[in-house]
Amino acid sequence: MRSGLSILLKYPLRALALVTVICSPVFSHPRQEPLPPQSQAIDDETFRIQAYAHHDLALLYLAKGEVDKALAEARAILQTPIPPAYEKAVAESMGKIAGKLKDLRRFDLAQTLLDENLKVTVQIPNRVSILRVKAALFLYAGEESKAIEAEKRARELEAKIR
Repeated sequence: MRSGLSILLKYPLRALALVTVICSPVFSHPRQEPLPPQSQAIDDETFRIQAYAHHDLALLYLAKGEVDKALAEARAILQTPIPPAYEKAVAESMGKIAGKLKDLRRFDLAQTLLDENLKVTVQIPNRVSILRVKAALFLYAGEESKAIEAEKRARELEAKIR
């Protein structure tokens, strides 16, 4: 006989709901101060926890083929001000999500997501990484000229940091 969380693992939606309730600050205790507006920066640890949750949900939605929901989760990461310490992790996260979109042959959405990531990425090495992922996606989609252009942009940025 199974007990505890092992029962809930049989029912993924119940397990996800339980984890959400347990981890959600709204249910843990009432807040004394008002919630900060979305545009206001949050602390690094809060960002990390939220970003990992959005990333995991995006990958789960993509595994189920729910592309719109996955993109909404990915964009939720990009809409929050990204702490410099986590900019590389966000770039890698968007690269993984774009890779899953590539597997679903949704190249246009993958490129759009990476473009949105470029808009909020400040650090040059992370911008280079994103451009290289874009180049690989273009190449995979058969758009060699765009792949070359993206790789050239990446090399130009790399030259700036040397």
